[in-house]
Amino acid sequence: MVQSSSRNEQPMLKRLCLQRDNYRCIVTGTIDPAAEKAYPDVVFDRTRMGPTHASHIIPFALGIPFALGQYQTAAQISFYFPYYYAPPKSEFQERDICHIWTTLFALFPALRDAISADTINEPKNVMTLLEVLNMQFGKLNFALEPTDEANTYEIILYRGFPGVYRPYLPSPDVHGKRQVKFERHNHCDLPSCILLETHAAIARIFNVSGKADQIDKVLRDCDEIRCLASDGSTDIETLLPILVW
Repeated sequence: MVQSSSRNEQPMLKRLCLQRDNYRCIVTGTIDPAAEKAYPDVVFDRTRMGPTHASHIIPFALGIPFALGQYQTAAQISFYFPYYYAPPKSEFQERDICHIWTTLFALFPALRDAISADTINEPKNVMTLLEVLNMQFGKLNFALEPTDEANTYEIILYRGFPGVYRPYLPSPDVHGKRQVKFERHNHCDLPSCILLETHAAIARIFNVSGKADQIDKVLRDCDEIRCLASDGSTDIETLLPILVW
C-alpha cells in the first residue's frame, strides 16, 4: 500500500511554489497578492495582480492509497483527468485510479522515476497558475510542451481554451509560437519536464481523438439528469458510470 498525499500539505506547498515562481503565475506573469506581504517595501502594480492556484500537473486525486491493478486503455486516462478535483468516494474509484497509474506507467515508462502516488505533492509536480488557467489546464484545454531549450515550453492551445483568456498569455513570436521559460527563485525543483511532457501528450490524444466533445456532452447530460427525457432518449448507459463511479 502506498502512502497517500494529504490536502493538509497544500498551504505549505503553495507557499513553496509561490516563492519558487517569484509570486507569479508561471505562464502569464500575473502577480499573486501574497507578493505584497512577502515584499512589503515593493510597490506592485495591482492591475497586474490576480489570484493564483498551486496547480498539479499529474492530478492531486491520484495521490491516494492503492495497489497496482490490471492495465486499462489510454482513453481512460483522458476520461478521468478532467475529474481530478473530485476525490475518490469508494473502493471502486480507488480501483479505477489504480488502473490509471498502471496505464500511465505502461504508456510513459519515464514516469516511474519521476512520480508516484506518494510524491504527488512535491514541487516538481506543481506550478503556480492564474486560477482561470488552472481550470483550463485540468480540462486539458492547454498544455506546455518542452522545447529544445532547457526549462522552456511552448504553450499549446486547444479548441476548448476560451478566447477571452488569450490576452493573458505571452504574445506569439515571429513563428506564431507562444513560449514561456521557467526560472527558479528558491531551492525547490522546477516543474518536471517529464511530467509536463506526459500531460501534453495526454492533452494531444484527448483533443485529437474527439474525447473532449464526448465528455462535454456527458457533463451537460449530468447537469440535466434531474429531468430525464420523456421520450427515453437520455443516454443512461453512458451517464451511469460517471454518476456512480
